[in-house]
Amino acid sequence: MKKKLSFLLAIVMVLSLTTTALATEVPISSIESMRTYLTEVGVEEEFINTVSDEMITSLYDEMSSGRAEVESYSVAYGNIGGQEVSAVMSQAGAIPAADMSLHCLTTRVSSGGGKIEKYRVWVSYKWLDSNKTSQTKNPFWRLTKDGIIVNWDSTYLTFESGSMWYQGYYTNPLNPDKKHAYGERLTKSRENAQGGLGILFDLHRDGYMYLSGEMHIALIPKTGAAGSGATNINANYAHTYATASALNILVVPPYVQFTCSLSYKTMGASTVVNL
Repeated sequence: MKKKLSFLLAIVMVLSLTTTALATEVPISSIESMRTYLTEVGVEEEFINTVSDEMITSLYDEMSSGRAEVESYSVAYGNIGGQEVSAVMSQAGAIPAADMSLHCLTTRVSSGGGKIEKYRVWVSYKWLDSNKTSQTKNPFWRLTKDGIIVNWDSTYLTFESGSMWYQGYYTNPLNPDKKHAYGERLTKSRENAQGGLGILFDLHRDGYMYLSGEMHIALIPKTGAAGSGATNINANYAHTYATASALNILVVPPYVQFTCSLSYKTMGASTVVNL
């Protein structure tokens, strides 16, 4: 009788542990399933296809919380063109028209009572090249840095300290579905003020490697901002296209902007949030 009772107790304990494990199991375990879920809740497929698995996971974690929604999305293509592009200049890293895309996604996180706790700004860029045997459309042989700036209206929004994250990636065209992280992961801005934040990063200089990168930050609505209407959050990418150029980031409160000793081009994507 004691043996039977012990056996029954063991079964009950196993079932209890199994039930607990099932109850706490992450509902989606694969990146592809996460991508599908994000598409279903309104994240643009175009954006999903641009970013790394790591950002997909971060975005999924936020969106599946039940408190996050897509606020707005914007993309810019090849707005840096319009310059003379010689073979030498091209090797130095010029951006011909339609050879780059910049994406800006904004999500909002709300409390149980519907109050907006924060907006998260997800920025990604991707260098494009229709000729996979050519280096002339990619920013190779760079000795300087490129940069990203995000600006917002400091009257309504404030930067959440410690919320910035950036990583650059390269892709080998022989294995285009695999991104490889390169360079330093940045978790602190190069320059910032309440109203803007900017980073500078190295470009990968190996041949035949296509570049992309991504960043996200969080912005918190200020007290009294609710009901103020719409406000813009602007993302800008800058690229120096002369070998001796030196890109810098300058704080001009309440904004951050680029400066350069020689020549550079910028492109921007702007999203709108409703306070």
